[in-house]
Amino acid sequence: MEGKTDYQYMVGRKYGMLTVTEALPRERGPKGNLKPARVMCHCDCGNDISIKASMVLEGKRKHCGCVKKIRKPLQFSAEVETKGSYEDETPAIIKQLHATWECKSNENSGCLRNEAAGLCCRECDKYNGCAMACKNFPTVCGAKRRHKIKPPAVKTKQCEVVETCPNCDREVTLVWDVRVEGFKAFCPYCGERLMLCDECQHRFDNGEFTDDCDYNGYSDTCRFNCISNKVKDKYIASIRKKLSKRTLLEGLAEEASELAKAAMKVIRAEGINNNCTPVTPKTAFCNLVEEYGDVITVASVLGIKPKDNGKKLERWAIRLSEVQKGEGKEVPEEN
Repeated sequence: MEGKTDYQYMVGRKYGMLTVTEALPRERGPKGNLKPARVMCHCDCGNDISIKASMVLEGKRKHCGCVKKIRKPLQFSAEVETKGSYEDETPAIIKQLHATWECKSNENSGCLRNEAAGLCCRECDKYNGCAMACKNFPTVCGAKRRHKIKPPAVKTKQCEVVETCPNCDREVTLVWDVRVEGFKAFCPYCGERLMLCDECQHRFDNGEFTDDCDYNGYSDTCRFNCISNKVKDKYIASIRKKLSKRTLLEGLAEEASELAKAAMKVIRAEGINNNCTPVTPKTAFCNLVEEYGDVITVASVLGIKPKDNGKKLERWAIRLSEVQKGEGKEVPEEN
């Protein structure tokens, strides 16, 4: 029933760095189904956070995210903050100005760019109007060369993105470029996936709202967030419960025959034999790829995984070389 919970026994217990302080009542979603039970936890770092009870019990969450080293934002101002992925620790201002020198005497310069990012005054776009700018050249003041920074392949248009993380219920602000980094980010507090739904709904250049969200709650996927391996395993387990092994093998044989027909259709479409077909080569090849995908899907449900084909490829190449030598043809030497 709504409002009741079975996790009262967790109150007062400690799991890793988390101490459960309250078992929250279960809520209902928009369709009336009960949401997963959540508990309020107090972390050793002093933060209070609401987490799914099952994740705490299974040991998947042992802290509030305070000790997470990956995707942790740098302690710079918004002017020199890194991108939302937090994987590249080069400050954005350095990339923007393509700076090649790193200042080593920047402890008490009074300039945030200089102290936080090590930006040389000579390479700063505010050099001429700055009263604190250093007048020395990099070779004189002792600056060292930075690692070569490649210019971005795509012209970026970074903006400030604000989203609420559905896992830790915190408001997250990221400097993000959806055209380069996509509509999938990660929360810097809990490290879980963060879907940039609002940016997706305003993804076109005119900025108008597009009501075309195709989110699937069953698979937790959309056009920009593909299905995860965890969900794939869930689907495979569900199919195995409903279909027998014989039925799956029959399905594999059927899909394999369809793949063979598709391969023959490509031969006809390419005009390799005399039996032509009105199907274009591109359509025939797309059909071949689709049938191959069906075979792989049924094989994955059966638990059939391809082995390393390196040895088989080697034997194949050797046999072809022997046949060519027997026919007197020249075999191209390997580089």
